[in-house]
Formats: sequence, C-alpha cells, structure tokens
Amino acid sequence: MIRVHRFTDAVAFARLVTPFLLRHEAANHLSLRILGRLATGGQPVPPDVYLAAAFASDAPGTPVAGVAIRTPPFNVCLAYPSCDAIDALVADACAVGPVPGVIGETTEVQAFVARWSGRQNGRPRRVVALRVHELTTVNTTPSRGVLRAATPADNPLLSAWKRSFHAEVTPEDPPPPEMLPDVDGFYLWEVDNLPVTMACGLPSTPNTAVINAVYTPPDHRRRGHATSAVAALSAHLLAGGRSACVLFTDLANPTSNAIYRRIGYTPVVDFENIVFERQAAFERNPQPSSAASR
Repeated sequence: MIRVHRFTDAVAFARLVTPFLLRHEAANHLSLRILGRLATGGQPVPPDVYLAAAFASDAPGTPVAGVAIRTPPFNVCLAYPSCDAIDALVADACAVGPVPGVIGETTEVQAFVARWSGRQNGRPRRVVALRVHELTTVNTTPSRGVLRAATPADNPLLSAWKRSFHAEVTPEDPPPPEMLPDVDGFYLWEVDNLPVTMACGLPSTPNTAVINAVYTPPDHRRRGHATSAVAALSAHLLAGGRSACVLFTDLANPTSNAIYRRIGYTPVVDFENIVFERQAAFERNPQPSSAASR
C-alpha cells in the first residue's frame, strides 16, 4: 500500500528525493529548482509549504514512488508519481487543504485531475500546455549584438520589463512583488549599446541550467533579438560547465517553438498547468475559459 510522508525539513527532503528526481533531470528541472531554493540558506520551511514523497511501503530503504511540492500561492508540482502514488498524493494534498491546481507531465497531471475531480466539487481548467526542451549544443550563431550580465544599474529597466512579461506571458501567475528585482541570472542583449531583449539563465539541477523570462519589447520584435539572446546565453551557460540547458515553451506559440528548435533545443516531455475552479466560481462563468498565452 502506498504511503505518503510529509516533510518540514527541506534539506532532509532534498537528500531523500533528489536521486529520484535526477532520473529525469531535464523533465524534473522545475521540482529540482524549487527544492534547491527551499534547501539553501538554512531558513525553516514555512508551515504552508507542502513537501511530500510517496513510497510503496513504510519499510526502510523503500524507493521513492513519486514527489509533490507546493509553495503557495503556486500549484502543486508533480514529479513522476506512479498511478498508485497519484491516488495517495491527491488524498494527502486534499487532506492538508484546498489544492489550487497542479503542474507536471501531462499524463500524470491528467491522472491527478481525474482523482481530484472524484473528491472535490469544482472544475479543472487548463491554463497552458507546455513542452520541456533541452539543448546540449548551440546550432545558431547570434546576429550582431552582445550579451552582457545585468547590473544593479539595470534595475529600473528590468522591473519594467518583468512587469510587461508577467502581463503578457504569465498573467495567471501571482504578480511579481513591487520591489527592485535581483539581477542575479539576468542578461541583456544589446545592439549598438541599446538593450533590446532580456533573458534569465540560472543553475537548475546539478548538471543543467534553466532559461526563462525571455522578453523583447514590442518595438524591437521580429528582428531576431530573442533568438540571438537565447543562443548566446545558452552557449555561455554551457561554457560555464553545464552539460545542458532547459526551458519551457508554450505549445500554443509556434513562433517561440520554432526559434528554440533553430537554436538546438529538442523536445523532452509535455507539461500541463491546471487550475481548479471552485463550484461557485464557475457557476458565475459557465463558459469554458480559454488557455492563457505564455
């Protein structure tokens, strides 16, 4: 019988589940990145953070059968649970409190949603269909321009661009805090000393780096700046010792998918991000909502 154990010690949890997550390193980069943030700095885990691992039994040495992580206000992030483990994780997560949604590999997410729907009164709505891509070799030479690391002097520009990125690409995510952003991991692509694109590249797992927050203001689009920025940043991260770079793409956005394929990114696995709308909410709005564009 599947057993679910919750953890309040992020370091102990990371020590236990990291080998399991590394079996699918690129696909689990989101879980590994969240866990990495929680397990560093020596700070206690907030009481509303959900760290759970499923096991086939309580016997010592039983291998991990699935992982679920939630850092409010975000959705539960699944990492390759078995079918039996999904049942147990749904029951456990719902016992802790309302589950706002779930993100993970499509097959596992759909199974989670089916079990959740059998227990809760509400309706699942897909926010976005995603695809994880991985790159080990850059195939594209950046066009004229230069990539540079952002500095504190770039904070006003980064703040404005991050707000625009959130409004355009991730409108259903919690808004970024109204404070100067940490420039760590942020880069700017410049042409003739003018910043035209931003991108963030950070270590995500022991062997990979993740690229996200790629944003080009409307006035500078359709000139290849995003392609150049991501190609240059990917090459920089590989040269720094990472064996691969990973990123998410929105399956509804053929432009970004084509850009990343040209650079050298190849599909790994499909993800879905699902929110659970409560009964009262969807009774007020009975028509299905369209998926948000990322």
